[in-house]
Amino acid sequence: VTVAGIIIFSLLIAFLSTYFEQKLENLQKGKSQVVEKEFSLILGWNDKIFDIIEELVIANENQKKPAIVILSELDKIEMDEIITDRIEDRENTRIITRSGISSHFNDLERVNFNQAKSIILLSKSSAGATEEEKISSDSEIIKTLLAILYHPKRVNKSFNIVTEIYDPKNIDLIN
Repeated sequence: VTVAGIIIFSLLIAFLSTYFEQKLENLQKGKSQVVEKEFSLILGWNDKIFDIIEELVIANENQKKPAIVILSELDKIEMDEIITDRIEDRENTRIITRSGISSHFNDLERVNFNQAKSIILLSKSSAGATEEEKISSDSEIIKTLLAILYHPKRVNKSFNIVTEIYDPKNIDLIN
C-alpha cells in the first residue's frame, strides 16, 4: 500500500509538473488569451511599428493602465527582444505581443479584438518593395479587414481602424 501510494503520488507530481511547464511555455510563446480592455491593437509588423509605438506611448501618458497589443507572424520572444532594444521609454504603457496571423479568426479572438479601442493594420512590405509585394500586402490588409468585420464572435460596434494601403484603387473597396 505504501509503495502504491508513493507511485501514485509521484505520477501526480509528474503530471502537475508537466502541465505547469506547458502552461508556462505557452505564456512565453504568446499563446494565451489577452484580457485587456480599451487597448490599441496593432496587426502586422514592419519598420514603422517603432514610430507608431512611440506615438501611442506619448498619447497614453494621461491614461490609466494603457496597453498596446501587437499580433504578428514573428515569434513572440523575438518581438519582445526587438521592442525592448528599440523602445527605451514606455512611460506607463504595457506592450503585449502575440504570435499569429492577423486574418485568422482564432488569432483575432486570442488578442481580444472586440475590446480594442483602435486597430492599426500594418502592411508586410515597405515603401521600397516591388509592385508585386505591394499588391500582395494590400490583399492581406483587405483579408484582415474582412476577418475583423465578419468574425463570427464580433460584437456589434464600430471599430476605429487605420490601415496602410499602397494602391489608391483599394481605398474605395476598403471604405
